[in-house]
Amino acid sequence: MGKPPDLIESARNPRIKGVLRLQNRRFRDEKRRFLVEGAREISRAVQAGHNPIEVFFCTEVCSPTTETIAMELAASNTKCFRVSEEAFNKISLRQNPDGIAAVMASWNGNLADLNTITLSLILVIHGLEKPGNIGALLRTADSVGIDAVILTGKGTDLFNPNVVRASMGSLFTTRVIQEDSTRVQEFLVRRGISVVAATPSASQPHWGPSFLEPMALVVGSEDTGLDNAWLETAETLIQIPMHGTADSLNVATSGAVILYEILRQRTTQSDSTR
Repeated sequence: MGKPPDLIESARNPRIKGVLRLQNRRFRDEKRRFLVEGAREISRAVQAGHNPIEVFFCTEVCSPTTETIAMELAASNTKCFRVSEEAFNKISLRQNPDGIAAVMASWNGNLADLNTITLSLILVIHGLEKPGNIGALLRTADSVGIDAVILTGKGTDLFNPNVVRASMGSLFTTRVIQEDSTRVQEFLVRRGISVVAATPSASQPHWGPSFLEPMALVVGSEDTGLDNAWLETAETLIQIPMHGTADSLNVATSGAVILYEILRQRTTQSDSTR
């Protein structure tokens, strides 16, 4: 049995100040820690084998179910703190928090982690900086049963609180790797994985090609799109046709449209062979 949670009442407590510093990317990278807020996200992290370093919960805010999660973590020897509403509101980034947050260790996946698994579908996210879009793409990738998500390019901050929030816990249930573009391109060629790039300049609609073979879908930022290296690596270029005034979709929306077309094709093929 772990020890009962300690009480933190002041928002100026050193531990609370330490959690606040995790809002800064440089500090997160230096300490290799990040903040996860929400009972669902923390539960999914624990189920996926990511155990919290510290847990902070507020009985004035959290539900009995959320408090039970905190007490179970305390019983498993996770360091837990019961905090005042003032202290919790200081560390919370949500408008309607559910009263629990956890500090967790970040991780660095690498391409070697993929050498021992069968790869049918990979999502490559290149140069994307907006954390909400990254989190939404992780959530969609999880929902279609992706084998891996690879982040390339500068600026991407996987452990930004908004990535964690937008992913709804899929950050922990999806195999995610950050790697240099050139190494990823070489890896895909070596493994014989077809590269399909989404770009507005393509002439082929996203439903045109067959997506039944092992492949990597590559998406880029809305502002700059994919660089020449990715466009030249790709065997297939696709675009989502636009018939209105708008000339593009949000990248998270575009990724979802294409990923579900891939899933549709593969599900239809599977059904037809039964």
